[in-house]
Amino acid sequence: MSGERAFSLSRSQSPPNEIRLANQEKGQGKPASVDCVSTDFFAAFGIRVIAGRSFLPSDETSTSAGSVVLVSQAFAKQFWPDNNPIGKVITTPDDKRSAVVGVVADTRSERFGISDGPRLYTLRDPAALDGQMYVRFTGTTNTIESTVRDLVRSLDPTQIEAPQTIWESLEAEAEKMRSLAIIVVVMASIAVLLALTGVYGVLSFAINQRRREFGIRMALGASRVSIFCSILLRGCRQIAVGLVCGIALAEPAAWTFTRLLNNSPLPLRNFDVLVYSVAAGLLVAVSLSAMYLPAMRATQVDPMKALRTD
Repeated sequence: MSGERAFSLSRSQSPPNEIRLANQEKGQGKPASVDCVSTDFFAAFGIRVIAGRSFLPSDETSTSAGSVVLVSQAFAKQFWPDNNPIGKVITTPDDKRSAVVGVVADTRSERFGISDGPRLYTLRDPAALDGQMYVRFTGTTNTIESTVRDLVRSLDPTQIEAPQTIWESLEAEAEKMRSLAIIVVVMASIAVLLALTGVYGVLSFAINQRRREFGIRMALGASRVSIFCSILLRGCRQIAVGLVCGIALAEPAAWTFTRLLNNSPLPLRNFDVLVYSVAAGLLVAVSLSAMYLPAMRATQVDPMKALRTD
């Protein structure tokens, strides 16, 4: 539990707001999330300043307080794709005109593994008590937790929520999705079991129908290994056809679900090579396992009995 960490009192996502350029009227702007942060926010979270500067302590007391903002890379690309955003003027949702003084790196705070969209950072009033407070520290949580709790209550006696680390907050969010993950795993297990029994049943039936053929081939000199390999080869061809058809059907379905779950905390990617490769490998392994026993049974056919059976 050692190392550099951060405590938080709560965690929430910023809903998109309309941000306008200096010459735009209401309704003509573009959506972006707005975060009100302190001067130490970017250093506490290790967010790099790519261009311009970060907020300075002097910004809180100067006449320019509230009129300077920072934007994320995604924000800069959306509003000024071919121009330098430093010095540009934007209008915030509360109709205040602010100048961009810096561009910071994109973050991944709202959706797992996906970079956040356009984000605007405004300077927080140091006297305000609402919102979230983050504390960066080094050491064990037990040593710092009581100190943070007492400090917060001295500032706001109504604050009763216990501080928690960012990792604990993420675990709490992940716990909410545990039941969904269990359902997905159960349904996937049932699908694999159905695939296994289906391939086994179809192949067993096909081999029983061809027992006389296998007996004749053995009587003519075919080895048991060649019989085994021929069955697996034919099965592999059918597996290849199934995989091609499956991918052709899965891609439009994935595209549809991507659009439906675009704003979900767990969005889908149109074509994830790793996921498709793992799924295809699992299905191939299951199919080969299901073909093994029927193929071995075919090699045990007695040529004389098979020839006597019509």
